[in-house]
Order: sequence, then C-alpha cells, then structure tokens
Amino acid sequence: MGRDIYRWHSDLYICTGIAYAKKMGKTPEEYGRFVGELFAPSWEDTREKKPGPEYFAKFYYSHMSAYPDFEMDVLEVDSDSVRFKHNRPYRSYFENEDMFGVTIDEYEAFMKASNEPISGYLNMNIELELDGDWMVVTMTRKQ
Repeated sequence: MGRDIYRWHSDLYICTGIAYAKKMGKTPEEYGRFVGELFAPSWEDTREKKPGPEYFAKFYYSHMSAYPDFEMDVLEVDSDSVRFKHNRPYRSYFENEDMFGVTIDEYEAFMKASNEPISGYLNMNIELELDGDWMVVTMTRKQ
C-alpha cells in the first residue's frame, strides 16, 4: 500500500497545483512548463553523463511503476531514440469525476508540458501521444 499512497499523494499535489494555476488564469500547459523549467536543472548530474534514450525509458519505467497496475512495452530502441507505450494507470482517479477540479485531459496536458523542458535540458526531444487507452512516448536525441 505504501507505493500506492506515494503515487496518489504525488498526483494529488499535481492536481492541486493545476487547480491553483487555473484559478490564477494559467493553463495546465503553462503550469507544466513552469514546473519542468524549474525542475530541469536538478538533472545536471544526469546531463553530464550524456545517457542515451534507453536510460530515459528505464527511468520512466521505474518512476511510473509506482502505480500498481502500470504496464509498459518498448516498441523500438536504437542509439538515438526509444519509443514505448504505457497504460494510463492514473485513469481511475478521474473515472467518476474530476480530481479537485482537474480533468484527465488537463492532467495529461500538464505531464506532457512538464516533460518537455526536462527532456530538452537533457538534449532529448519527447513526444507523448494518446493511442486509445495507451500513451505512446517517443524520445529522440537532439542532433
């Protein structure tokens, strides 16, 4: 249960942050970019090591596996890119209603926007695309 509570609290704080940003006239994307830009420099040690895309897929997996029902499949990987898909285990938070005034679309918009500056800081491009019940993530090393 510990990891479940950790993950729920993390998403709770994300959603309350999005709700506050909306109250202040900002979009979930604007708030996500703010969080990503603020957080990106904390990746300095990783950036100095210049890891490849596979490292980030493994990190993504370790982070998201805090959800008990998380599933992820790697679709493609090479020295410059990785493409994988994962289910959306956080969906249950939004099934019956929004979460503190935040919809699943707003939550996912925040996640996409917060990941972009971090990926850019690490010399990577990231694309997140919804495909039915799956989120498809493509990370490509910037040339």
